[in-house]
Amino acid sequence: MRNRNLIAVLVVLALALAACAPAVRGSTAGAPLNVVPGETVELEQGQEVFLRYTLPLSHFDLAPSNLGGSFWIPAGVDAESTNLANSFTLNQVMAPANWQVELSQVRALRTASQSSGRNAGPVYEVTLTVRLMAAADAQLGMQTVRLELAPRSGSAQWLEIPVRVRMPAR
Repeated sequence: MRNRNLIAVLVVLALALAACAPAVRGSTAGAPLNVVPGETVELEQGQEVFLRYTLPLSHFDLAPSNLGGSFWIPAGVDAESTNLANSFTLNQVMAPANWQVELSQVRALRTASQSSGRNAGPVYEVTLTVRLMAAADAQLGMQTVRLELAPRSGSAQWLEIPVRVRMPAR
């Protein structure tokens, strides 16, 4: 009887600790895989991944004044972020058949400048989180996904995502 109670306690403890484990990078919008434009992403057939791209505001011909009225929240020691989901549109998606692509999050990030002097001031960037799911029967090898992202003010830009598709691990 005592062994059963001990085993039950150990099982509950193991399940509780497993629930606290961090998410695998890229498996959720809250823990996306950080990538740079042009970097090849590795995916298995049928796999879903969340990718985060960080780009300067100037990439979309935006200025900090375009972010007026935004509600900024702390994002680390010397940074703040704000939601830009209503300020960006995913105009076009060019992807292989049966792939799923969506814009999951768009945020502005304001970071304290590391420089001093006349041009010192905060650094502004846009972070885009893209949800990408390869088709279960996706063609193996290199594929390309292209997204046209358009801010409400500023210029629409294309983001190209090179993807290397491989067979699922067995």
